[in-house]
Amino acid sequence: RPKLEVKYVYSEDAKIVTVQIEQTQEGLFEFPLAIEVYEGDSPKRYEVWVDEKSKSFSFKYDKKPILVNPDADRTLLAEFNDIKSTESLVHLYKVGKKYEDRREALDGLKDQQANESAFKTFEAALADDYYGLRIMAIENIDLVNTDSKKAVKMIEDIALNDKKTLVRAAAISKLASYKGEAYIDLYKSAIKNESSAIRVSALKALYWEDKEAALQFAGSIQNDMEKQSLKDALIPLYIMDKTESEQAFVADNLIEGMFFTEDREKADLYKDGFQWVIGSSNEEATQNLVDAFVQLGIQYKQYGADKIAKQVLQQLLEAKNQSDFENKEALVKIVEDGMSRLSE
Repeated sequence: RPKLEVKYVYSEDAKIVTVQIEQTQEGLFEFPLAIEVYEGDSPKRYEVWVDEKSKSFSFKYDKKPILVNPDADRTLLAEFNDIKSTESLVHLYKVGKKYEDRREALDGLKDQQANESAFKTFEAALADDYYGLRIMAIENIDLVNTDSKKAVKMIEDIALNDKKTLVRAAAISKLASYKGEAYIDLYKSAIKNESSAIRVSALKALYWEDKEAALQFAGSIQNDMEKQSLKDALIPLYIMDKTESEQAFVADNLIEGMFFTEDREKADLYKDGFQWVIGSSNEEATQNLVDAFVQLGIQYKQYGADKIAKQVLQQLLEAKNQSDFENKEALVKIVEDGMSRLSE
């Protein structure tokens, strides 16, 4: 696909804006491109053809444009390096007809919220029609270094009333990271919600403010399906609390957090859980951990996962061999059996 670097050059004397498009990938692509130039809220639209590695297009204007928006229809499968000004990004969110327009604007403005217009754009995005952008706004809005009273009130309302449960869950998490202790009643109410996403966010938040209440709620969950639906909250809680009675459940669900997440904090916590299980005499937890890594190794063998699984089980075997547990032989046999299954 094309990789495009876009620059804008303004000539105030000639009242011309030149859009410079350079293809930085190997080879040449030829393609049509729609460019919209905004002097106000309505654009002037130009259809151009890109047929050279470096191509420029010049457009007359009466008033210096607030925004120039290449690929206005968002139909081109290309990677853009298009650094717009804060003013242009604010306007892009305001006039953008596409989801991609508004997402680009928010992505570009998230580190510029000291600018009042940028922050106001995030504030407006809390009410975006598309729930994914409401979540993006909630997760990225700066409530600490800005005059955020209105935004906080909006997020409080979202946590209670948004029609999308994923948005409400994001709002609960945001409030927890902002002033967690102020929303304990919200968390206690939300853990009873029918939505798993809302309950997960609320239980995580509650653990940091009222550990006893969070553990009491976790202990009340007996249904296996319910536990699975809440595992993203329960497993971190069990690891941090070292809840021995739930170690087998933790062991059965460690791999996802260790290897299939981009959240570094989560990955580190799940690795702590792995060390907890390695140092345990719990045969059920050991069996669950071994079974999970055997399944991983077999299922993703073509990607080399079997080698990783063997290394992990070897580490587990060494830990059990070096232990002085009364059931040491049983633990060692569980691991050795798993290693044999991987080698079949």
